[in-house]
Amino acid sequence: MTPVPLLNQAFGSRRVLGGVAVLVTQLDDNGDVRQLNDDVSLLIGTQDQQQTGAAGRSASELSGAGFPVDISDDILAAMRYKWAFIAAGGALTCLLRCAVGKIMAVGGDDVARAIIEETNSIAGAAGGDHLATSCRIRTGDGGPAEETVRFGFGGAEYEIDLSSKNAGAFRKQLTPFIEHACRAGRRLARRAARTAAARQRSGDIRVWAKDRGIAVSERGRLPASVVAQYQAAAKGR
Repeated sequence: MTPVPLLNQAFGSRRVLGGVAVLVTQLDDNGDVRQLNDDVSLLIGTQDQQQTGAAGRSASELSGAGFPVDISDDILAAMRYKWAFIAAGGALTCLLRCAVGKIMAVGGDDVARAIIEETNSIAGAAGGDHLATSCRIRTGDGGPAEETVRFGFGGAEYEIDLSSKNAGAFRKQLTPFIEHACRAGRRLARRAARTAAARQRSGDIRVWAKDRGIAVSERGRLPASVVAQYQAAAKGR
């Protein structure tokens, strides 16, 4: 995010587009960067949330590069979300000196969520209302998450909030492996069901958010920033 003000000063904010690229890479033993995923995407947009000819022309030109390019109606939110995601992942793996999967496998959820909430707070302080929107952005095309997908791998359970489109793509990628796999004799340990009080609290937060014009999904985890706003408002009563 640091170069944005400098670019705005040099060229004017109307001529500077924001962008979020989604791809997975790894440095191999030869020092070469290898791309690990096929579903690469690029999200671009204007800083003032207006559809402009420049954004449309840029998307059209870049679309010929072999990956989808979409225009976001709030690119700054998407950029801040990606910053928070990268910062949280970096802090988690550096502090605990372990890969994310291993951290989750040994019950590090609470630490991970605390770090995510902290990075969200920092991004929110820097970007004002952008963070509330950014926490609902899905990877790829900037839309809201619509369902929570849970899956198990390597003896650990995971969950991720995705749009219907991305959830379908996720399942499609797994189908060939599932068709040749055998169901395990024992079921993965399931996370304890939430208490009635927890469900009621989530419902109260959703009602509170909607009354204030904050968009939240009907299902899945509530964004940490929205929960923090709700808690702050409750303390101020």
